[in-house]
Amino acid sequence: MISILETVLPVLAMMFLGMFCKKKQFLTKSCIDGLKFLVVNVMLPLAVFHGLATASYGKEMIVSVSVMFLVMGATFLLGFVCRPLVDKPQNKYLPFLTSVYEGGMIAYPLYTGLVGMEHLSVIAMIDIAGLLFCFGIFINVLTQMEDHTPINVKSILCNTLKNPAFIATLLGIVAGLTGVINLLLDTPAGNVYLSIKNMMVAAMSPMILMVVGYEAELSKQLLLPCLKSMAIRAVLQGIFACIVLGVLHILIGKNELMDIAILVYMSAPGSLGIQSFVKDEDGCKYLASTNSLYMMLTIIVYAMLSFVYR
Repeated sequence: MISILETVLPVLAMMFLGMFCKKKQFLTKSCIDGLKFLVVNVMLPLAVFHGLATASYGKEMIVSVSVMFLVMGATFLLGFVCRPLVDKPQNKYLPFLTSVYEGGMIAYPLYTGLVGMEHLSVIAMIDIAGLLFCFGIFINVLTQMEDHTPINVKSILCNTLKNPAFIATLLGIVAGLTGVINLLLDTPAGNVYLSIKNMMVAAMSPMILMVVGYEAELSKQLLLPCLKSMAIRAVLQGIFACIVLGVLHILIGKNELMDIAILVYMSAPGSLGIQSFVKDEDGCKYLASTNSLYMMLTIIVYAMLSFVYR
């Protein structure tokens, strides 16, 4: 129970701080927009690059990443299919709640709380699929929707190649495969690099969580769409989690650390930073509120895993 509180309460505290700042008008909407820009274009790309540049790559990684990428694509498409189940206008954003996962701020700390920091690379490996899908397809479709431009493959590809986080993903994979960053870390300059990186990304998670809290506003009109969206995501993720475990057991064998990583990762809420790409204020409230409420399910799953595996 203590480990759960140590992980979850800081996240909730930053969200509540964002809510408090909005209520007391300590931060304006333009200030929040500025925080979003800084996170999306500077902090997040740097964090993504470093994570992938220092990850381990092999057969197990290729299989798990491929399977998870296909699952995210399937749940994303099913989100469009399930739109009629949620009231308008919120159902416009349903596909962006049924797919992808909040790895860095939720799944990573929960996973290491169960198995230890030394096994972080297992869930980080899975999250490569999330980074590729999120910044390659997910965010670009959302951006085009917000800009009211037709969604087509050519536009998605062009926007992808210009997306800072996706560029960082590609560069991070190249650096990871060549080992250039690990070589750098073995030199005296490695500590300088880490100091700069740590300083630049240290505030990323708190800033995103404050934005989420600032934009979360659960009104009576939002309660039913949020609960419906939570239920749809929970059902889809539950079904696909069973499928993923079965497929990975067949292709790479049983691995308890991998099993726990899959269950923790797929029980996490959707991206808490998605509001950074949404221009519609009501859409931001719906997305932030649904993901915030979904944390309750994440905590329940984590508590169950903690009871079983400890």
